[in-house]
Amino acid sequence: MPAQPLGPTGLLAQSMTLPAGSQSLNMGGMGLRAQGMDGRKKGGAGNWLGLSGNAQAQWAIDGAVDGQGNLFIAGENTTTGYLQIGRYAATGERNWSAEVVGAFPGGFFTSGNIGAAAIATDAAGNAYVVSGYGLTTVTTLKISPAGQLVWGRDYTAGTNAYGRAVAVGPSGSVYVLMRTDGGGYGGSTVLVVKYSPAGTFQWSCNVDLQFSYGLALDASENVYVTSNSLAIVKLNSAGVLQWVTQYSSGTSLSPNRIPAAPSGDTYAVGDYGGTGQGAALCAFDTSGAVRWARGLAPTGGWWNDVLLSGQSVYCIGVTNLAGAGSNDILLAEYDTSGTLKWQRTIGGSGNDYGFAIAEADANTLAIYGSTSLGAGAGDVFIGRVPKSGPPAGKIGPYTVTASSLTATNLSSTFTGVSPATQTLGSDAASSRTPTSIVLTTNVYPF
Repeated sequence: MPAQPLGPTGLLAQSMTLPAGSQSLNMGGMGLRAQGMDGRKKGGAGNWLGLSGNAQAQWAIDGAVDGQGNLFIAGENTTTGYLQIGRYAATGERNWSAEVVGAFPGGFFTSGNIGAAAIATDAAGNAYVVSGYGLTTVTTLKISPAGQLVWGRDYTAGTNAYGRAVAVGPSGSVYVLMRTDGGGYGGSTVLVVKYSPAGTFQWSCNVDLQFSYGLALDASENVYVTSNSLAIVKLNSAGVLQWVTQYSSGTSLSPNRIPAAPSGDTYAVGDYGGTGQGAALCAFDTSGAVRWARGLAPTGGWWNDVLLSGQSVYCIGVTNLAGAGSNDILLAEYDTSGTLKWQRTIGGSGNDYGFAIAEADANTLAIYGSTSLGAGAGDVFIGRVPKSGPPAGKIGPYTVTASSLTATNLSSTFTGVSPATQTLGSDAASSRTPTSIVLTTNVYPF
């Protein structure tokens, strides 16, 4: 999760009673209010923008798409502090949503210490959600395509443990990125935990670098992790440290998230020149050396997430330049040689933030974030747009603009370093079972 704050979103929840001794869930009343790009009230399976929620402060922190084109969101109700998850059809209709509350092994989830850090899907359409914010335990949940809990696992890791990212490999193994202030280090540390497809703990490895946000896998399930101490870390699928490359000179780059090509080339996004000074995209080769680095100027924005699809690199983030003082969603496409192909801003009357991006299908992107256009304190932003870029103009309450930020070449050097590593923390199968937590399926039109 980037250091910059995201805008709130809102979700109306209804209560659901479970058997004695169970955890509890509030079934979300998320309804998507969308406007199709062709002017229809209801977005088609092609392209649309919408907002989901009602009255409560909430944000979407991450998003994913399954093989059938369904869009998943993971976020936090910032009023209650509880974990929010949901699935939407390609047309924008909500399939199901839920708010997870109750006592967990790391402590009772209360306002400010729980929220979904990340979500990923596998080939069968299962969703994997990582939560845990400021507790001693990070929780990983596997949710079926119908919205039912398959398994839950907890990893105890220091005094302040934060779930940050999750990825599913070709083997079905689940890799979770965490940050913890424990382990005897002066600051926080990067921590990766691997589970089998059945949720069995495999290994954990930590590296003494701070504020990790992004995790990616290549075709061999090597693991690549970003650290906001300006570093990229590579582990193999057995959890053995391969290399760490860290910023050493030139333009300062702070990476947030990262995808990996099957070959092991990686593309990290974040900001350069200090927090929020400008959006930065940097390409690394398989050894961790910089291939190229690009920025968008002038200052006032950053990238939150990045998607590698074929020979294209898609970025989503925030700029405060196009909205007369308010924040807008920033969206762009580069090719894998670093050439900027197009850029857009998406915004309404208030603050809008782009947080996550995923591939919806061969021609379409799924984009996620938060918007202040809805009722109350804000809503989840969600949509599908063409890979060629959303068309400029008014789309419902949003204005899409072909922005003209200046593409710049950044000069940065990264050098190999050897930080301390060890195994930190412990894993335990949670008490949550498919029979003690049930996420019933509800279908609501937007």
